[in-house]
Parts: sequence; C-alpha cells; structure tokens
Amino acid sequence: MTIFGAVIFASLILTSCGGKTTVQCKDDISAYEFGREMQAYTILSGVGSLSKAIDEYSSGLGISPPYDANNDCVKRGYSDAQDNIKSPYNKEGKSWSTF
Repeated sequence: MTIFGAVIFASLILTSCGGKTTVQCKDDISAYEFGREMQAYTILSGVGSLSKAIDEYSSGLGISPPYDANNDCVKRGYSDAQDNIKSPYNKEGKSWSTF
C-alpha cells in the first residue's frame, strides 16, 4: 500500500468512527463536557439516547439546548463517558458551562 493509500484509508477510518477525537475537542471543551453530562443524564433520567437527553434536559430547564446531538465534541464526550474514559480537560470537576 502506498503512503497516499494509507492516508486515505486512515482518513476514512477516522471519519467513520464519529468525527473528532477527544484530543481534537480541546478547542471545544464546553461541548465535550456537555456530552459527558448528558451521558450521566441519560442514566439518571432513563431516556436512553443523547438526543432525547438533550431535549428533555433543555425543556426541563425551559431553555434552548446549548449544543445539539450532532456536534462532534458532544458525541465524543458522551462516548468517552459511556466508556468510562476520564476527561483530560476537567480535573476540577467543572460543569460544561464554566469553561
């Protein structure tokens, strides 16, 4: 396999695995941490999915959601929390809104 072919293959793999990596979400830590909190909310509320958690959380507070379920960093935070991967950005345990 040529180097060009390997680069194309790696790009396809990364794209098919859900967009941005945890490291790439450093520029949008708030969205990443929001996804992590929504994962905890799905467990507590029993809603079962990221999009339902965001809708229920936002309507319960009477606000528009700050991020939607299609945001790559929200999805990555949700996935990392589901997989019990600690946040590399939130050692103090801040809320997503304090970043």
